[in-house]
Amino acid sequence: MLHARVQPVSQTLVNSALRHLIFVVAGASPVLAIAAHAFGFLKMEDAAPFIVVPAVIAATVMIIARVPETPGAVRGLLGGLLGVAAYDAVRIPFVIAGIWPDFIPQMGAWIYGGEGENLLLGYFWRWLGDGGGMGIIFGLACALTNWRKRLTLTGVGYGIFIWSGLIGTIALSAYGSTVLFPITPLNFVASLVGHLVYGSVLGWTYARLLNRETQR
Repeated sequence: MLHARVQPVSQTLVNSALRHLIFVVAGASPVLAIAAHAFGFLKMEDAAPFIVVPAVIAATVMIIARVPETPGAVRGLLGGLLGVAAYDAVRIPFVIAGIWPDFIPQMGAWIYGGEGENLLLGYFWRWLGDGGGMGIIFGLACALTNWRKRLTLTGVGYGIFIWSGLIGTIALSAYGSTVLFPITPLNFVASLVGHLVYGSVLGWTYARLLNRETQR
C-alpha cells in the first residue's frame, strides 16, 4: 500500500521537473543562442530551428493546456515583455543618436544564416525570446520558491545577473565585441541602466499580477 502511494508522488515530481525543464529551455535558449553564437560554439541558424523553436512550441502547448506551472510562467512572460519595452525606451534614443551600436537587426539575419539585417525578426527575437523568455525563468523561480517579498528589488537583482552575463559574453567571447557591441564607458553604464529598468519593471509587474490573482 505504501509503495502504491509513493509511486504516484514520485511520478508527479518527475512530470513537474520535466515541465520546469521545458520552460527553462524555452526561456533561456534565445539568450544562450546569442552567447553561443558570439563564442563561436553554435550558430544561431542552427540553434533556432533545432533548440529554440521546438522548446518554445512545447512551452506554448503547456501554457495553452494550463499545466500547474502556467500562472508563474505567464506572469513572468508578461513582466518580461513590459520590461524589455521599458528597456528599449531607454536604449533606442542612444541608438538613434549613434552612440550605442544596435546589433538587433543584424541578429535577425543570423537566425536564418543570412547576411545584412532583418529588423523585424531581430526585434521579435529580442522582445519575445530574450525579454519574455528571461521573464518566464524569473516567474518560474518565484513561483517554485513561493517568493513574494520585495519582488521589484528581486527583479533588479535579476536584471543585474542578466547584465553580468551580457558583459561577460562580450568580454570573454571571441566575437562578442564584434557581433554585439564594444564595451565603452558609456555602453557599460547604459546597458546596466537598461537592465536595471528591465528587472525593476519585470519584478513590479509580476508582483501586481500576483496580487491581482490572490485577491480574486
